Amino acid sequence: NALLKGLEDENPGVRSNSAFALGALGRKGLKAGPALIELLSDEDPAVCCSAMLALNLLAPMMKDKALGELVDALIPFLTDEDPYSRRTAVLTLAACGNKAAPAGAGLAEMVTDQDVGVRRAVVAALGKIHPPKGEEELEKAMLQALLLALEDEDSRVRWTAAEMLGDDKSRLFEDKDLESCLALFV
Repeated sequence: NALLKGLEDENPGVRSNSAFALGALGRKGLKAGPALIELLSDEDPAVCCSAMLALNLLAPMMKDKALGELVDALIPFLTDEDPYSRRTAVLTLAACGNKAAPAGAGLAEMVTDQDVGVRRAVVAALGKIHPPKGEEELEKAMLQALLLALEDEDSRVRWTAAEMLGDDKSRLFEDKDLESCLALFV
């Protein structure tokens, strides 16, 4: 396949475009998943972001083992200096759903990121990712991050946090958490 060969091209633009095109193929692009995950270690940040965008499109169709590998490969991007790389990694983790729970602690720490786009993506991801049973501390940290986001300076971040908290009736609230949440709307 020419697109798969394009991932190995010496020109970063060709690698980047090939990655994105493979993601746009949907199910037909799934066989490129391992190569796209490998492309996340490319030296060119634009190529890495194109690979993340492609994987964002493919993640909902990927099998558990591949999702685990993807999550592991994305976690280092949560501390990248480039806000676009951080935001793209967060969006791709959100597309992994509950399989992204290992990134939950890192995501919770990002709720105060300096970039508003990153914070908004983080809040949306925290609302979509749920740790497995037995991970109450992680669940609590993620919930606390969502509650903290209700106080963000940006109204879109606050709105997204409220939406995520309102959409998820399964989150466990302690009385003080619920009181502080309600106080923001009175």
